[in-house]
Amino acid sequence: MKKMTLLLFCFLATSFSHAYEFKHFQLTQSFKEKRKNEKHSEMSPVLEKVWDKLKDQGIKQLNRITADIIEFNQEFSLGEYNAPEVKWKSRIDSELGVKIGRKVEPTLESDHWLVQDRMEITISAGALLAKMRDAGEIEISKETLKLFAGVKFIRLYSYDHFADSYLNGLKSDFRKLLLSFNYFSKTNFTSIEQGDVITKDDYFSANAEFSVSTPSLYMMAGFGKGSIYFSKLASVSYHRPLAELRYGELDALRMHYNVTKLTGAGLQLGLQADFYELLNLTLLGAEYKVNYEKNSTTNMTFGERDIINIKTNYNLEAAFSKINRGKDPRELPIVDKYITSTEEGYRVSEELNMFAFMWGKYIGNSHGKFHFNTKGGDFYFHRYTKESAKLSKSWWDGIFNADNVNKYQTRSVENIAFEYDVAQLDQSFEDSVLTGDSVVSFRLTKQYKTKKDKDKYREKTIRMLQNIENVDSKILDGLHGELIKGPLTLDLNAQVNSRGITHLLHSSLQSLNPIFENICDKSSQCLETLTESFTHLSHQMATQGSVKLSEVYEFMKTVTRYSRSFSDFQDLFADINIQLYGSLVAHVPDSEIPFKTFFKSGHSQGQGVIKDFVKNIE
Repeated sequence: MKKMTLLLFCFLATSFSHAYEFKHFQLTQSFKEKRKNEKHSEMSPVLEKVWDKLKDQGIKQLNRITADIIEFNQEFSLGEYNAPEVKWKSRIDSELGVKIGRKVEPTLESDHWLVQDRMEITISAGALLAKMRDAGEIEISKETLKLFAGVKFIRLYSYDHFADSYLNGLKSDFRKLLLSFNYFSKTNFTSIEQGDVITKDDYFSANAEFSVSTPSLYMMAGFGKGSIYFSKLASVSYHRPLAELRYGELDALRMHYNVTKLTGAGLQLGLQADFYELLNLTLLGAEYKVNYEKNSTTNMTFGERDIINIKTNYNLEAAFSKINRGKDPRELPIVDKYITSTEEGYRVSEELNMFAFMWGKYIGNSHGKFHFNTKGGDFYFHRYTKESAKLSKSWWDGIFNADNVNKYQTRSVENIAFEYDVAQLDQSFEDSVLTGDSVVSFRLTKQYKTKKDKDKYREKTIRMLQNIENVDSKILDGLHGELIKGPLTLDLNAQVNSRGITHLLHSSLQSLNPIFENICDKSSQCLETLTESFTHLSHQMATQGSVKLSEVYEFMKTVTRYSRSFSDFQDLFADINIQLYGSLVAHVPDSEIPFKTFFKSGHSQGQGVIKDFVKNIE
């Protein structure tokens, strides 16, 4: 896999720069002469092609789609609730594609709207090298070319800014979408407006798959598939905070540089019915994956004088040009004085997909550790996540696509994220305790997704929405009356911070009994488990002034497993200590424009312990 990694970096060098020596394939003399005689441009050859495509087609399509959304919302009876996104994509060559999009979503902390502009450029290594070989630009063997079949490179440019309404956000400056890549040329990043954030992400992945099968025995056959994959993400972003949100004179501009490495392996096993080698029906199977992730982040801040120096000092300009091309800031001594903190993170995750004819189940969990080194000292955090999903398929996909988790009719997902601070990075979960000074957060996410439109799917969506405050009755009526139809995607979230957890632990069992009874809905096992668990936690807090975090986590998992409504969490933590938010994406009859609306209830509880900490150290 390391060889494959080096090969793609060689390939990227010819796509984004102009001089490199290759060991696994050779540039032909005609290609070298062609590049030598081309007029030099500040843009890379790939970005030149992308910009030509956007000028030729992208701008027209962007204007058309935006005008269609505005016109549709004026005629649509639920237009005031509809906030669809703009999306357009196109192939440029066999090896090169571009996607652009604009999302406009309400913020959780205020009444403003967040405009998220995205441009994604995808390059297929195998297709590009094959094209260069056919054009006589490189010499590469068939065997070497096969190594690039699962290799691709993705660059994502992001520009986030704010608007006072959905409509103003939808129509706001399209240069931020179409020319976002220009801000990473030279020192153009210093010119972004206050409140704006620009980001450049580079994804690089390679995948190698192998498969085995066993001979049919009594019309039954086993199969197995395995894969080893590698991906790398390098990210650099700049943020111009609003004047009132700065932490001092040296906080006029913020920079974050991150490198994430992910390696993993997967194994798929199954059992098929083999009808005399004419038809294979997959009866049941399972797929297991384990991932290892390591990330490193460098944070920097600059004052207004620093920004002037960056633009006028040749050495500083050269240093930031290198950073924007992927150079680690820690390897450039000239920028050391701007570094305010660093972060090292580690995460291990496991995934298990199980399928049996028309039904499937997914189980996943991960444990992450994070170490922040700041001017105020060292800080450590852990994050536990647990996710489960139930899937159902049509009988056709149950027969012919049983092992494909993407071929489903409905998918119900439940995700728990539990974050907390620790005294040492390697401190075990079992040894961690929650005291009055602890920082902890809990987030529950539920997603319901359907591939088709059916009455029972819309009825379930209505039931999930009915317990969320501030969901307008017109949206529920629209689902009832088929004005809003499937396919549907419903995302609901409940965010709780330390105050909510502390409120729960200091509540009396007498006050919680009615809540437990409502959660358990006549299940004696559930009621007994919650009662015993909370009694034990309450006793620990009263006698020791602390409780074990692992036991709090297990209690919350039990509540989540039995709870049927987000209102249960409002009862447990009190309305003031919880925020509910989410979105619904659906379709409208006789229209290509989707329906998208948002929900928000309660006061902001932050975005979790780790994200909130990062905000405060900037």
